[in-house]
Amino acid sequence: MKRIELLDSLFQFNQPLSEILSLLSAFGRVSKSELLILKRQHIAGVLKRYVSDKLSATEVEDWANAIESREDIGYDPSCEDLLGEIIYELANPGLTNSLSKAMAKNWIEQLSQTSVASK
Repeated sequence: MKRIELLDSLFQFNQPLSEILSLLSAFGRVSKSELLILKRQHIAGVLKRYVSDKLSATEVEDWANAIESREDIGYDPSCEDLLGEIIYELANPGLTNSLSKAMAKNWIEQLSQTSVASK
C-alpha cells in the first residue's frame, strides 16, 4: 500500500489501528510536506462511531495520538484551529478532559456548524 492510502485508512479508521500503524511505520512519521489533509468529516465520523459504541474512548485516544504525532498530515485550513484542538484533546485526556459521549456530541455539532459556515 502507498503512504497516502495508509494515511487515508488512518483517517477513515477502517481497519485495526495496529495494522495501519505497522504498515505506516515503514514510512516514518517525519515528512517534508503534508501528504494528506484531515477534514472535519474524518473526526466527526470517528466521534459518531464512539457515540454509537462502535469505538471505545481508548481506541479514539489511540487514533488521535497516531494523527497528532505525524508530520505528513495537515489540517483543513478552513477549520485548522478547531481540528487541532479536538485532536489534541482526544489524544491527551490526562492533560485535558476524558472523552464522554456529551463531549463527542458537542464536537460533532461544532464540526457540523463549521462545515455549514465555511460553504
